[in-house]
Amino acid sequence: MAAGGVDDDLGKEFEDWLNIAADDCIFMLQKTAEADGMVTMKLLLKGEQEFILHCPSGYPEYEGHFYVEADRSIHLWANALNEFLLDHVQRLTLAQVLNKALALYALERRESDRCSEEDDGCGEEYEEEEHTSGSFVLPDEDLFSPTDWELQVARKKKRWAQKEVTVRQEIEMKSRLGAVTSDGSSHSASSQDRNNSQQIFTSSAASGILTNDLVKIMENEEVYGITADPIDDNIYQWRVHLFNFDQDSSLAKDLEEVNKLFGYSSIELQLDFAIDLYPFYPPIVKVVRPHLQASMMQRVTNMEMLKLSFWNATKDMLSVLMDIKQFLQKWARLEVVSERNDRKRYPRGSYVDIEHHLLKLALVSEVNPRANNKYHLDVDLASPPAVSNAQHKDSDPFEVAVQKLITTNKAGKTPITLEAMVLLLRAQGQSLKDSYEKRLAEKDSQIADLTARTRDLELKCDRLDQFDRRNSLRVRGIPESKDVSSAEDTDQMVIDLGTTLSLNITSIDIARSHRQRYFGKIC
Repeated sequence: MAAGGVDDDLGKEFEDWLNIAADDCIFMLQKTAEADGMVTMKLLLKGEQEFILHCPSGYPEYEGHFYVEADRSIHLWANALNEFLLDHVQRLTLAQVLNKALALYALERRESDRCSEEDDGCGEEYEEEEHTSGSFVLPDEDLFSPTDWELQVARKKKRWAQKEVTVRQEIEMKSRLGAVTSDGSSHSASSQDRNNSQQIFTSSAASGILTNDLVKIMENEEVYGITADPIDDNIYQWRVHLFNFDQDSSLAKDLEEVNKLFGYSSIELQLDFAIDLYPFYPPIVKVVRPHLQASMMQRVTNMEMLKLSFWNATKDMLSVLMDIKQFLQKWARLEVVSERNDRKRYPRGSYVDIEHHLLKLALVSEVNPRANNKYHLDVDLASPPAVSNAQHKDSDPFEVAVQKLITTNKAGKTPITLEAMVLLLRAQGQSLKDSYEKRLAEKDSQIADLTARTRDLELKCDRLDQFDRRNSLRVRGIPESKDVSSAEDTDQMVIDLGTTLSLNITSIDIARSHRQRYFGKIC
């Protein structure tokens, strides 16, 4: 049976088992068909434990075995289940495997709770007997059933994971036909360019960070006055609503008027995250509605903390949205009577698409709009240090290249993209390599010249040692008419040659130290 058929059969059988199960105790987060025909299912157990179930190829007429992988926190449960799967002679169905997994997990939880009770009740048996008569024991299914919120989050995670698989398949298909950007514009991409483009973060880690941030916001909606939901279950595109502003602020009063006219009292934003680049690349924030006065919409999109130069990859999205909300509360006013605030007449938002495209261009090129000079953000930003010409000489070449990348777009040059980063850093690295190799060649030439001169002086000293001081000497390099007849003249000549030799040796040492320093930088 083909891998696609096995994949479909397992998916259908899992859905049938889930419909028969008493409660939503196991969720499927992801299902992948391997090249060898096996199918890998990433599952969520009781809304709290993730594990991977490997299904044999050829299911249901298979020859191998099911087996599971799990974290160390439930390794005993995984070992017990694997023993059952390996020892079972007859072929098992997926439903039988899932039922056994639930039974073993419930048994392990009961044993764990019993051990905890024995430890806590040591020496206090009489209290246990006193309270036993009036105690109420919950059924097993109630003890181990997740809460409604856990079930809701688990279902959402399942939908998000399934949507992510679909999004990645669409991107892969588009990349084969010709790279297509998220806003609809397309450009042809050679196979070499597609092979050279590499993600800088694993897909599971990037989506996991966004999922955790999103769940954190959902858990504290009323506390912070922020709601966030993926658009069409796409974890890389959020719809955010900001509400519960300070009642004394002008923005809160404007929202009350908007609520009377159009039936909503929140500011809606849209956040677009770059797949596999987040959290190292900032999201693009767009104001959807209502219409803000003056150039405030430009200011929100081009906030410094949302630019690559100032972006803090360690900051979670709840903190980012809180900073945006604080900024809007201080500076923003609304065009209350604008007809574009009507959600029915303008479902796409209070702004036209061309406005968002122009702001996106200004954001990636880091061209500051005039609104940035008027409205200031009261948030500490770790701005990149300015690199002067004097610092370029001793600074790290890689840091210089990065600084050049950050500042090169302020004159309206190529927008900052991942491909631009790679090309610029490669060119900068090749330039630095050529410069260092040229300096090394110059130092090698100087060392060779000094070595030859030193060798000549050493030969002269050797010739002097061969003669007796009492005899007249003729040293090579001295005019024939000059007769060295005294020991004093010979001593003076030796001293002069020794001084010259010492100076040359010192020069060689200096040259070698320079060479070592430059050689060390390249290595």
